[in-house]
Amino acid sequence: MADAPASTEVRTTPGTRLGSFGLFMEAAGPILFLIAGFLWGLGTDDAGFFGVTAAIALVGAFVARRPGTVTKIIAMVLALLTAGALFWTAFGIAVPTSFFEFIPGLLVVPGFIIAIIGCVGALRKKSADPATRDARDGRFIRTATTVLAALAVISGVLTFVSKDKVSSSEADEATATVVLSDFEYDKASYDFQSGGKVLVRNDDPFTHTFTIEALDIDITMSPGSETLVNIPEETGAYVVFCRPHSGDPKDLQDPDNINPDDMAAKVEIN
Repeated sequence: MADAPASTEVRTTPGTRLGSFGLFMEAAGPILFLIAGFLWGLGTDDAGFFGVTAAIALVGAFVARRPGTVTKIIAMVLALLTAGALFWTAFGIAVPTSFFEFIPGLLVVPGFIIAIIGCVGALRKKSADPATRDARDGRFIRTATTVLAALAVISGVLTFVSKDKVSSSEADEATATVVLSDFEYDKASYDFQSGGKVLVRNDDPFTHTFTIEALDIDITMSPGSETLVNIPEETGAYVVFCRPHSGDPKDLQDPDNINPDDMAAKVEIN
């Protein structure tokens, strides 16, 4: 009896695995933010938002695996909703020295693009060689996973080695201390000494800035960093804020009218 020919049947429609993979990438972005919040003890205000967006993407990933045109359309809609809610994560690609910003930047929007390409490909009912297409998708997923893992390691190392620290002798020179934590300045107002030095510490796992635009002070601080800031020999009331986590700088010039939603505080220099 002749041997049966080897089966070339594709278990899922070509593109299905790719669409599901893209949605899993999208889900990983907000999950990383939840992990950062848990590890650093950040407030729970945004936990619900990240939890919901992660859940939407995960549902989409499982829906994308189901056969049928309707399921693929639903998966694409869920991918779009997730990317729309988290589009701002794309800016994290510019800061590889901040792991919890850089990696979500590599996951959410690129994951959305991959999910759409995969789901659209899965809707193509006719294919000259579905087995080849499916194998190609598998190679892409393996390559993308390897690259993402390598970049995660590199970003983790850069995040660790890029921390700036102030020696105890230098810290003793400071006449005031400012702590950036949980996307807030630790005080609503500060008193700085004219011509003095201020010790600024970033306790968050995200990049912040110490910015007093009216005094041309704009210092970027990577996660876990410390720095000494020289205060000019000027007096008056100013606003210190974080550029990435505040509104329009033009609206941050009135020390007595600071938006509570901004990462900002009043500064009195005497």
